Amino acid sequence: MPDAHERRPGWAFGSAVALLLPLLYLGALGPLAWISSRWGGREAVSLMYRPVTWVAEVSESEALMNAIDGYSRFGAAESSGWIFIPEKPGHARWTVGIVPSYPVPLPRYSE
Repeated sequence: MPDAHERRPGWAFGSAVALLLPLLYLGALGPLAWISSRWGGREAVSLMYRPVTWVAEVSESEALMNAIDGYSRFGAAESSGWIFIPEKPGHARWTVGIVPSYPVPLPRYSE
């Protein structure tokens, strides 16, 4: 029988975990990008952060795309960066090579 002082984690613990996991996920973007720019794994970073880059592409938010790219580039190997394709959401890639400098204005189509 459990001791009166031995309690299972309650709602406060569950709430803290529920709040911290998304923050850890977003916070790990930069370090994972930095590591992959030097030692490989760029495809994994692109895949792991597809939900984040998809939101940026669908919203066509230049500020969000610049924030993602800037945070990822800080500390990454030179010429690393995200390639966003707002016309095809879900296809952003973290790459090393020739990457446009951000901020890059998004094309505006007129009908």
